[in-house]
Amino acid sequence: MDNGNNSNKENNANNKGLICKKHTDNFYYIDGLSPPNLLMFAKRQQLNGIEQNLNTLVEYTANTWQQNRQSAEVSKNTLQGKIVESFFVDFINLYNHNNHKQNNKRQDKHQYQQLVYLSYDDIRTDAYKKHAPFDGLLFQKDNPYIDQVIAQITADIQQGGKWGKISQQTRQLCRQHRIYSIEIKSSKIPKRALPKAVSNPQKVAYQRQLIDNLRRLDVFKYPNFNRNSASKIYHAKGYFDWVRNNIHAMQDKSDKEIIYQEIANSSDIYTRIFIDDKQQDAEGNALFLAYMLGYVFVDEFYDDLHIMSFPSVKSKHALYATYPIANSHNFDSLFYTEKLWG
Repeated sequence: MDNGNNSNKENNANNKGLICKKHTDNFYYIDGLSPPNLLMFAKRQQLNGIEQNLNTLVEYTANTWQQNRQSAEVSKNTLQGKIVESFFVDFINLYNHNNHKQNNKRQDKHQYQQLVYLSYDDIRTDAYKKHAPFDGLLFQKDNPYIDQVIAQITADIQQGGKWGKISQQTRQLCRQHRIYSIEIKSSKIPKRALPKAVSNPQKVAYQRQLIDNLRRLDVFKYPNFNRNSASKIYHAKGYFDWVRNNIHAMQDKSDKEIIYQEIANSSDIYTRIFIDDKQQDAEGNALFLAYMLGYVFVDEFYDDLHIMSFPSVKSKHALYATYPIANSHNFDSLFYTEKLWG
């Protein structure tokens, strides 16, 4: 019978301050928050270099669904996305380092891979003037096919008009060689997710409650055939009907056949990283926090397709396929999952 000691221990742990561990000169992570949740942060001043090429990116960023966005807003959103991507890169490097040291000591039977994340911005040849077809590529270190894949992606972009699309055949080539495209969505923390009972972000209890709240939200992707008809499409059936009625090549196709095309023309992995840029450290330095809670394979969106729009004035026309973050995969598994690495 519980005499209250365990509860007291848990409460004491929750009320302790966060233990911050330094990983590199720029990035830190929080100890005391159990997997699959990863909270990383950096001092804002140490992220200034990420603004390189930002103005060109903003000038050619398409308003694919948010109408009439001002340049300042596009600039802020684009910078936020690039900062979040830098956190993802550091996460890959952190786990590569830890996995390399621990592979021979692990109790589990997983063989953790050494992975490389290659940002699309590092391989693009369009002077940042075309829409990016994905955020980056994930593959095993020393993959012998990466140059071939990059060449094919570049050829698609050069031949594909102003939008920067890649073909279904090129996506299949990537998958065949175990080179996977990733989309990293960045989101500000919604006000409704902020803890009510604990007000100090420096406390473990606050962060645990915030993470629990964020895990009630969704990862999302844009459907392949239509991403901006939220006023006409309200659910999966409506989406399939719209595709059959408006896309000539799909007019006689079943739901299953439409889903096949959706997956074949989508990226492979999706994640949604929440950010908080309102916090400071004890010395008053502005911080940028990133909450990395899990990832989703593209086919999982379509196992039980949910189509929705967000109740925001700016994005009221946007259409999304959603998947619960609570059901997403632990980021640790990205390094050993047989679905990717066999």
